[in-house]
Amino acid sequence: MTGTPTLQPFTDDDNNVVALFNGEIYNYVDLAEELSSSSGSENKHNNMTLSDGYVLIPAYRKWGQKFINHLHGEYAIILVDFKENIVILSTDVFSTKPLWYGSFDCNATSSGKCFVAASYETGLEVLGVPASERHMAKANQVVVLSIASDSAFREILNYNVFDFDLNQYKNTTNDWQEAFVKAVSIRVTGIKHRLFIGLSSGYDSGAIMLALEMLQKELFAYHVKTKADSNAIIQQRVDFCHYATSVIIEVSQEQYRQEKEFLEKRCEPYLYQEKESSQYGFKVYEDKASIGLSLILQQVRKLGGLIYLSGSGADETISDYALNGKKIFKHSNFGGVFPTNLSDIFPWHSFYEGTQRDYLMKEEITGGAHGIETRYPFLDPYVVQEYLWLTNDIKNSEYKRPVADFLRSQNFPNM
Repeated sequence: MTGTPTLQPFTDDDNNVVALFNGEIYNYVDLAEELSSSSGSENKHNNMTLSDGYVLIPAYRKWGQKFINHLHGEYAIILVDFKENIVILSTDVFSTKPLWYGSFDCNATSSGKCFVAASYETGLEVLGVPASERHMAKANQVVVLSIASDSAFREILNYNVFDFDLNQYKNTTNDWQEAFVKAVSIRVTGIKHRLFIGLSSGYDSGAIMLALEMLQKELFAYHVKTKADSNAIIQQRVDFCHYATSVIIEVSQEQYRQEKEFLEKRCEPYLYQEKESSQYGFKVYEDKASIGLSLILQQVRKLGGLIYLSGSGADETISDYALNGKKIFKHSNFGGVFPTNLSDIFPWHSFYEGTQRDYLMKEEITGGAHGIETRYPFLDPYVVQEYLWLTNDIKNSEYKRPVADFLRSQNFPNM
């Protein structure tokens, strides 16, 4: 998606270090400038701006095992240093791009171990990794494994990708609004493919649409027509924006059935894990939201749309699925009322896990079935940090207060 078409894996000149990754590193140009003076001949491409993956090995050479801390993006990464006998595995802060790994006895006649890493668990399953040895990389954690002399893989280091500051001291949402527009901007700057959003009458898709309008970025805005009375707000939003092409989809029962069948055949059979959610134990393709999203993706893919900006994560990090202290859904963690001391509840269950994990997997797996990449501006760590810095009085003053302030600032239509 970024830069010139690039084959993987990335290697150093001696093939001692090998790296693979999925996703995007948004600050790779800045990193390339910083690293170019110190990379020497250790990278086969002196021009690291050709593609974002070219910064990985030079960054590892400069900062060692904690090079992940210097990356800003949405990614899953594995780096192997055969000289130092270590494996480094990491996702981004919220694990928007999944990563599974495990080891198993690859030769019945010896004590040798095979190590496997893949985007999906089925990648491990078909290679023979037993269920007990399959691990999903956790959000906001970098794991460093040693390759021992007996071919075992042992964890020797574990650290955070990003350390959140839990002080609540900001009395306005201005910095959050600025950070949000910047988060949208870095996700659409320099793209070569068409981008799109799913449009509703509510807060999250509205905030993304407004940011794109302010950035003067062309987009497709897709809406699945329903019986809801939100169509007037949606039309007002379309009229407000000069750069959005509106596409309304009407779905027949037959189309719905065919799309469900398509997903059942093509997408990863991930089971929702959140026990408090009404979808607990369902596979992704059984979720009506997945089928609706897939119907949109089928349409936009024909028009060259490859980048989807999702509002996923806003409910988990901002509202906690609650309004005025009342839980809207039973999987709300604390009723949306933030305490004076944020450390009393942080990180709440769905900040990293729970519905955060389930709904990100829904977006990734459904998008993956269509060859479409999803990006998540609400889960940019600097956006989330700005929200955490707001006083609890500001957080509790209004439903999704910073988003509401942002929409009001431009008189953007909202239900």
